[in-house]
Amino acid sequence: MKNCPRKFKPKMASYIIATISILLYSAAGNPALAVDLESEDYKIVDATISSGNSVTSSDEFNLHSTIGDFSANPRLTSDSYSLKSGPVEIYTANVPLVQCFETSTDGISNCNSPGYIATDGMVAACGYGGCYDRARFEIGTQNNPADTLYAVQLSTDPGFTSGTTNYIDASTFTPTGSRELGNFRTASYWEGEVFNIRNLNQNTTYYLRISALHGDFTESKFSPSLLTTTTTPTLSFDLDISGTTWSPSSPQHNISLNLEPDVPALSSSLIWLNVNSNNQAGISLAQNGLYGALHNSNYQIISTTADLETSETGFGLQDYPSGNSAEFTGGSSGILDSLTVYPQYNKTYSSRTNNIGEIDTSVNYIYDSSGPIYNARSAMHVGAKSNYSTPAGNYSETITFWAIVN
Repeated sequence: MKNCPRKFKPKMASYIIATISILLYSAAGNPALAVDLESEDYKIVDATISSGNSVTSSDEFNLHSTIGDFSANPRLTSDSYSLKSGPVEIYTANVPLVQCFETSTDGISNCNSPGYIATDGMVAACGYGGCYDRARFEIGTQNNPADTLYAVQLSTDPGFTSGTTNYIDASTFTPTGSRELGNFRTASYWEGEVFNIRNLNQNTTYYLRISALHGDFTESKFSPSLLTTTTTPTLSFDLDISGTTWSPSSPQHNISLNLEPDVPALSSSLIWLNVNSNNQAGISLAQNGLYGALHNSNYQIISTTADLETSETGFGLQDYPSGNSAEFTGGSSGILDSLTVYPQYNKTYSSRTNNIGEIDTSVNYIYDSSGPIYNARSAMHVGAKSNYSTPAGNYSETITFWAIVN
């Protein structure tokens, strides 16, 4: 029995896909219809549509155009993907993704760079608590070429329809830009800036989405959005009394000194100062005394900035060197600052190993930073000296320590 071809009976479908394309290129074809294509600049004479649905003309022109491209197929697009359904869409840039959009991550990050953010989160860039006025985003390029340009849109509205929606200005990295070519930049440009969004409002939730452009008329749809919330300016401060190795302690905080005449003395216990802040301008630590002296009802050992080796008497504070640097969990970020001691409290100031700095009734600055810090810790001795003219007795001073936002 001979094989007979099976007849094909079309099935009814609940949707229709229709794509009508015109392709003009410099190849020969079997003409079915001749038309003239013209514009103000040129005219293509006797263009023909071949049986292969192509348009032919002279070798001087190439044209790829879609007259109609529509579909009612719901499977071609969703919130997470979009299938290109027509010839022109082949040239449209792939829809990118938002790789990360972060302000306050602590130890867990979806960002790939810089390394300290990838390892320790945004606290490694903004300090304790994270960022209150800036953020970082990275782009999932979705196999777009390296020279693809991206526009970044920011909004406080998840639907991106309110008046709070703006493009990120590619020069200032602030949400003040518009949809213009100068605000389309490569992924490497955007990600080369650590804080690639600035001038944000504190304690505010923002949504971010990205579109891609690779040549004229190739801009993609916007990516799905990610959200993050800025934190608030934060300062935390704690004081402990312990030995040369820090350990926590509870109030009341007391330090004792036994003074022999003409012998400089430094306390065996240290005043440990622990401070955290995300303030971009930094912080200062300061102190003042109730009397500005070791005091009793009969006599005072006045506080001064001096070398206890050469001064007759004195009383003050001295920085403990190994405590004088910021300690960052997981390593230094390269952006976070450390505490710097004021010279008069530095043990080695003017090569005087028994130098002390004054405790006055007015506020005196002892440490500062010029940027945010994370888990910064410093320590100080109390130093004093009496002489044979100093009456015996119990002396005291109350020292108040201050943490101040710059």
